[in-house]
Amino acid sequence: LAVALVGGAKLVSANAVRVAAAATTTTAAEQTPGGAAYLVKPKPGAYVMGVNRVDNKTKPAFAGTTSSFLEAHHNDPALVRQLRNKGLRCACGKVNAFTLSHCNACGLSLAELPVSYFDNAFIAFIYGIERGSLVPFTISIRKESEDFLVFDDLMALSPCHLDAIPTDSYIPDWRYLLKRPEDGLRMIHMLHAQCIDVVKDQFLSNATFRKQTLRHVDQYTDEEVVSMGVCGFNFPPSQYQLHLQFILPPFIPVQHYMFNNNRHFPQLRFFPYSSVQLPPHN
Repeated sequence: LAVALVGGAKLVSANAVRVAAAATTTTAAEQTPGGAAYLVKPKPGAYVMGVNRVDNKTKPAFAGTTSSFLEAHHNDPALVRQLRNKGLRCACGKVNAFTLSHCNACGLSLAELPVSYFDNAFIAFIYGIERGSLVPFTISIRKESEDFLVFDDLMALSPCHLDAIPTDSYIPDWRYLLKRPEDGLRMIHMLHAQCIDVVKDQFLSNATFRKQTLRHVDQYTDEEVVSMGVCGFNFPPSQYQLHLQFILPPFIPVQHYMFNNNRHFPQLRFFPYSSVQLPPHN
């Protein structure tokens, strides 16, 4: 478990909301209803990340909220639809897919929550909107072009957790790729290639990251390390814009616990990149 204590206290507290206030050392633990426990919040200075978030310091393309952006584009019904996101908002603030029974950030039950509509943050990222109704839309951009955007996941499950989205098309989820399978296959290959480039160039090239995050990493090539990553799509998604997630283990302890309890990468919701086979036109 000590190897999995990654990202420092700030990252762990973002993903273990219920226990962060009480946890002060690496020996702190959360006792779950099922009798399991996991470690949280490493001691200050005990772990050096090596790769920090990118402080882009760029001005937003639209200085305002999603509401004010929609007011300025109220005559565009397609844009209004794109910026609306369907889901369940947990008490911790995380928006979850409407089919989930428990929050995949803090683990609380979502059973009594009504389905609601929220800002589609990923579409807001594409348009450069400054903030949503509750939080600023500030992200750590790893790589970008006119066609794609790769950034650090806001609710990271590991020290290296990337999201890659297309920026030239609105695609609510990966099923829509089946309507144009050849174009869809090219798109997901492109998103995957951009994630791999970021992992190699910005994470695996960092000696501190390799040494403190990945055990016995020198025994493996970069290609072998990358092959250990978790990569795929969610359906239904929590954000309705096609996004490929790439997560390089190890996971932080609370996320490992939720994976073992089928709350991360559950069957029939998480579709691995390797298994998304787009059929021929017939």
